[in-house]
Amino acid sequence: MLPGCCTSIARPVTSGGASSAVSSRRCSRWSICARKNETFSQLGAGFGISQTTAWRYVNEALDVLASWAPGLHEALTGLGEGDHVIVDGTLIPIDRFRADEPYYSMKHRRNGMNVQVIARPDGTPLWFSRATPGRTHDLTAARAHGIVQACLTRQILVLAGRAYQGAGATFRTPYYHHREQPEHYQQFNRDHGLVLSVVGDVSCS
Repeated sequence: MLPGCCTSIARPVTSGGASSAVSSRRCSRWSICARKNETFSQLGAGFGISQTTAWRYVNEALDVLASWAPGLHEALTGLGEGDHVIVDGTLIPIDRFRADEPYYSMKHRRNGMNVQVIARPDGTPLWFSRATPGRTHDLTAARAHGIVQACLTRQILVLAGRAYQGAGATFRTPYYHHREQPEHYQQFNRDHGLVLSVVGDVSCS
């Protein structure tokens, strides 16, 4: 994604009546910020620009990338009854105080933003949701983003973790207290966890 970004972001934009371009250098700054997880202060110091300018450049690049991203219904195009996807939530760490309650995830014990991921069975991402405060429960986020309803409408089977228990519809989640259940229940949970680990690796990378 990032190499293509470096050329496509350098498109004409209008600013104060004059045409300019978001240069490849700006894109490289975004690439470093994304890959190294540097702060705006570190990014600005490394390129000899102010923190404000670094923030502006990164947000310009993000706006372009966001415009390329498919919507939920577009991402599910071509999928229907008989197909299945994986849905999982990931926490994107942010620099906040614990007192900023909406951003504090009790599950992860840190501040962040909740992002929902829909992926193919092999882990290939199909869609990423907009970010919501880290305190948001995965099931709440999935419902709010329309994931549960969209998959139900298309009769797409969804494999998801325990956080999505109660979603109903076409969601399939692990059994509770599986160790007290028959062996085939336990085997289901083991297989289920193995499948979900694939998208977990993707969302954390």
